[in-house]
This record gives sequence, structure tokens and C-alpha cells, in this order.
Amino acid sequence: MIQIAFASGKGGAGKTSISLSFHKYIGENSIMIDTDVDAADAFLLLESQILEAKPFISGWKYKISEKNCVSCGRCISSCSFGAIKRDINSRKITINPLFCEGCGACEDVCSFDAIIKEENYCGDYFISSTKINTTMVYAKLIPGEDNSGKLVHLVRKKGVEIFKKSIQQDGYIVIDSPPGIGCPLMAAISGVNYLAVIIEATESGFHDAKRVIEVAKQLKIPVVSIINKAGLSSEIDNQILLYLKEFDISLMGIIPFNNEFNNILNREMFWIDSDNIEIKNSLISIFDNIINYVKK
Repeated sequence: MIQIAFASGKGGAGKTSISLSFHKYIGENSIMIDTDVDAADAFLLLESQILEAKPFISGWKYKISEKNCVSCGRCISSCSFGAIKRDINSRKITINPLFCEGCGACEDVCSFDAIIKEENYCGDYFISSTKINTTMVYAKLIPGEDNSGKLVHLVRKKGVEIFKKSIQQDGYIVIDSPPGIGCPLMAAISGVNYLAVIIEATESGFHDAKRVIEVAKQLKIPVVSIINKAGLSSEIDNQILLYLKEFDISLMGIIPFNNEFNNILNREMFWIDSDNIEIKNSLISIFDNIINYVKK
């Protein structure tokens, strides 16, 4: 089993489109995991049918029992997040769920059993069949919830379980990573065998890709690279090539900027299914390079 994650550090770099095309190129010997739980979108192109949908429960939320509360105010002073307030007129105490972090300090100080603890529903995860006869795992986190790292971990765990049950051990788990370098990315790439970093050939794209590469170094994950949208600036293109050479990062291939990529997505097609032979062949070459690299 080879786990290969695709990351870019920023949105719009082509990461999802490239990882989906790679998954399609490999075919039935792989499964797809979309770990961008805050804005999952791979399912829009890939999903055929939802096979399983389950809620993601993480942590606790609290509210006040009006029956038991004597309005002593001890819970108010215990809350470090300003989530608990007393109405000036009615003296009624309430907990604002948007501010509550679920720490439980209010429950610890209450002597009247007036704090009600409930499981925190944060979102859902899905297992789906795909249009190319494979399996996909993804999730949707409720906006504002802060358990994205835990949900990413769960999605990856489910993906590995499915892989072990249905695919030969020499197959692939393809992971579409979230943008940024925070907890969700850490959960998405920790323990993978390889990280393919999509470097958008723009100033911001190059900057963010370097941050992802630094994270991978800290986690001791082997990195390969793909340059996307090349040709917009020869200066930035050269800077990227010099950087890759300096840090001995293998380049799997270069994808020139082409408006046709947007047209392909508008037709709800995979990039690798493009009628443009140049685009199709460049992607096949990149994917063959990745496969050969990981099999060394």
C-alpha cells in the first residue's frame, strides 16, 4: 500500500484536478480520499453514489438547565471564552454555543447540576462509489467547528480500512490535501509515503508551496514536485527550478498555463480526459514519472 498525498499550500493551484486525474489514471487499484473537510469538492466530479454517511461527533457542548440553575454566577467567572452571560433584567444565565469551546470548566464549578453536557455534532463523513468504479472517502465539517484535524484523521482511517479490505497491497491511496499548513494538512499528510507538491508558478503559489515543503521536511516525508501554470513569468519559473535543484527535490513534470483547463472542468471532465493531446500526454508523462519514482 502506497499513500501519496497531493498538496499545494493554496487554493486554485490545480491540486484537486491533478490528484483526481492521477487517481483515474491508476484506476481500480486505488481509492481516493478528499481531506479538505472544510471545502470538499472532489466528490462533485468523482462521486457516483453515496454508500455510507455517518455523523462526526467530537467533543462536547454545554447549556444551562433553567430548572436547576440558581443564577449564582460561578460558571460565568469560570469561563475563559466569554460564552456564559447573565441577562440584566431576567437574571437568566445562558451559554452562547458559538463561543463555547467545550472545556467543561463551568460543569466543574457548578454545585447545582445546572450544566447540561451534550455530544458535539461537527459534520458528516461519506463513503461513496465513483464514476470510475473506485471508492472515495470524504467529509464535510460544519462551518465554525474547530475539529477539522480530527475529522481528517477519521477520513484517512476509514480510507485505509476500505483499502485493506478491497485492494491488493501494491495499490495506492490517493489523498487530496487541504490548503494551508495547519492542523488539517498535518493530519492529511502525516505518515504518507510520498508528498507530491503542486507548485503554482506565481509568486504566491511558489511561496505557499515552499511552506508545505518545509512541513514535509519536518515530518520526514519524501517530496516530489509538479509545476503548474508555467509560462506566466519566466523569472518565477526559473526561481522555482533553482529552488528544486538547490534542495534536491525531484521534478515530475511541468504543466504550462492553458485556459483549456478551465474549459475541461466546466464540461465536468477529468484533466487527463482532455481532447487536447498535448495536455493529455503531459499528464500521462507526469503520472508515469510519479509511479516510477515511488516504485524505486
